[in-house]
Amino acid sequence: MTNKNSARTRYPWWGVVLGLSDRLSSAGGKAILDNRLIGANGLQVHQATALEATFGGLLLLLRIFLWKLTGKGGDDRPAAEMPRRSRRLFALMTFGVIGADKALLFAALAIIPFSTAGGIYYTVPLLIPVIAGFRSGNRGRAGLLALFAAAAAVGVVLLVQRDGATPGSGYPLGVIFALLAGGLRTLYLPVTDRLIKGAGRFYTETVIGWSTLSVGLLAGGIVMLTGGFAFLSWGIVLWAVLAGLLNNTLTRIIQMPAREHAGDAVYAVILTVSPLIATLVGLAFLDTRILPIQWAGVVVITVAAAAVAQISLSLKDRSPAPLIELSSAGPEAVLQHALEERGKVLETLERLTQEFADCEAAVAQATRRVAEARLAKARADAEKAESTAVKARTEAQRATAQAQTAAAQQEAAEAAVRTAMEELRRAQANTPATES
Repeated sequence: MTNKNSARTRYPWWGVVLGLSDRLSSAGGKAILDNRLIGANGLQVHQATALEATFGGLLLLLRIFLWKLTGKGGDDRPAAEMPRRSRRLFALMTFGVIGADKALLFAALAIIPFSTAGGIYYTVPLLIPVIAGFRSGNRGRAGLLALFAAAAAVGVVLLVQRDGATPGSGYPLGVIFALLAGGLRTLYLPVTDRLIKGAGRFYTETVIGWSTLSVGLLAGGIVMLTGGFAFLSWGIVLWAVLAGLLNNTLTRIIQMPAREHAGDAVYAVILTVSPLIATLVGLAFLDTRILPIQWAGVVVITVAAAAVAQISLSLKDRSPAPLIELSSAGPEAVLQHALEERGKVLETLERLTQEFADCEAAVAQATRRVAEARLAKARADAEKAESTAVKARTEAQRATAQAQTAAAQQEAAEAAVRTAMEELRRAQANTPATES
């Protein structure tokens, strides 16, 4: 499900656990939305949508901002990036799918019970593992997938049996809304998968966050046109924040690693378990009554969903069904993409040329400074050597003068010695004559 550059190891059953956690969070959020906002507080669908989607989108964008701030998120686009026009197209498709999906689902919830709308909504994505089974080339397993998927659909029909009340005139319209919402939910998987493969996970999650917030703001605009937000209270705001956190923020955070580890075909099966989880949430917190035939639906859904998940995990190809193909671009698109790439290369070349010129200037300046420093050092050394030479000459002259003085003194001493010896000889010569 992630872009092909990812080298992370897949753990399919860990993906299943994450997917079930995702569905539990979503079921809790939708139960709060249906029973606390629309039910207990009497909000209209567009009012509840405005609050839940706005808070959910803001929390998603806050998470993405913190993710990027901590250095764990950023530009993770694959090497084979899709053209900018295709990236924008898939981003718009993601926004359309999320917006129409929410609008149709909430419209269905306003007409039919939560269990019925949720059951239909999450049964449609079973088309993904069935198509993936036929794509795998294993007809035997593909047939088993189709059989168990049909059994899961029957289980959903059993689970959503109404208790006593006869459907009103708007019931078929609610079913149609739920079917359309389920179809868009199914389309959401391959659309976001193609966007992740072509633009990266961080870009895709950013698009999802802004799309969710945009849906809330659009619904908020409708609320402003139909009476404003006079209904707001701190209790409603807190319930809306909790619903947005459970139904949007946590599900999106858990959903990506769940799809990455298990694959979209298995994740689509996990979506089918949503009515079962919704029923269990209703039993635990909403005082929901379950008929025996609905318990039979619980058993059928559990067995069939487990079988479809096991078969899907055993298939070599766990990629989503090719509902949206990245077809080959036409000549004009190829030319436009080539021109854009050439422009990027030219900008990069110009920047590198400027950086190279700046580097050359810095090297020349550094070289000149080094030469000046060496010249100054050489001059200082020469002055020091000259001073040493002058001192040596002075010492030599002093030594010469001292040597000359010593020589003169030696000559005087020798002359004195000669004079003394001469006088001694004379004295010796005169001594015999005196004795006579």
